Amino acid sequence: MSRVNDGGVEIVIDCQLFSIDAVQRAAFRFSDSCEVDIERNEQGFLVRLRPRDGIAPEMDRLKERYRSTLLDEQLREKVLAETRHIRDTLYTVAFARANAPPGTSAE
Repeated sequence: MSRVNDGGVEIVIDCQLFSIDAVQRAAFRFSDSCEVDIERNEQGFLVRLRPRDGIAPEMDRLKERYRSTLLDEQLREKVLAETRHIRDTLYTVAFARANAPPGTSAE
C-alpha cells in the first residue's frame, strides 16, 4: 500500500517480508534526492519519501524505484546469508596465505 502525501509518498512495507536492514539500505540509496523517514507501525514499516528542493520526480515512478531497490537489498541480504560460509572460507585461506612465512605453503 502506498499513497501520495505532502508532496511526497508513503509506502507501507510488510515486516514479515522485508527486514529493517533492507528497508534502511534502500532508503539510504534515495537520501541524495529525497528526505526519508521510516517508522514502525501495526502494518509494518512506513517509509516516507519527500523529494528535496529542486527535484520533482513523478510520485508513481518514485514508489516503483523504491520498491525495486528494496527488493534488490532484500535479495542481497539473502545471498549474503546463503554464501557466508563460502566467503568466510575464502577469507580464511587468503589470510592464512598472507600470514605464512615466505617460501612456505599455507594450504
